[in-house]
Order: sequence, then structure tokens, then C-alpha cells
Amino acid sequence: MGHHATQRKCDIAPRERQILRIAATGASNKEIARQLGISERTVEHLISRACQWLGCNNRIAAAVRAGIVEIRQC
Repeated sequence: MGHHATQRKCDIAPRERQILRIAATGASNKEIARQLGISERTVEHLISRACQWLGCNNRIAAAVRAGIVEIRQC
């Protein structure tokens, strides 16, 4: 991972990081919204914003790039 990507992982908002952490467990947007007491639309927006900022096209890739999830080889 390059310096730019390393710096970016620190730049997502704490709420985006929280949502990505929950999403990485396999929770749906609806489940995340219910758990955090926010709307499903807000969850969608924050995941989309984090993905865009981190240069990812899905929530799991964003969680990996943000340092929330670590990929281990078998």
C-alpha cells in the first residue's frame, strides 16, 4: 500500500469507519441502520462516501483499505 492510500485510511470520518466496521461483519444496510439508530439511506450514503474517498467499489474493499479488515492468505 502506498503512502497516499495509507494517509487516506485516516481521513474517513469516525462514523464512516464505524459503519464499515459493522458492514465487514456481513451486516446489511438495514441491520447497520437499526443498530446505530440512523436511516438506511444514511448508511448507504456514508458507505458510498467512504468507498469514493478510498477509491473502492465495494464496502469490503473499503474496509480493507481503511485498515478495518485484514486479508490473510490460506
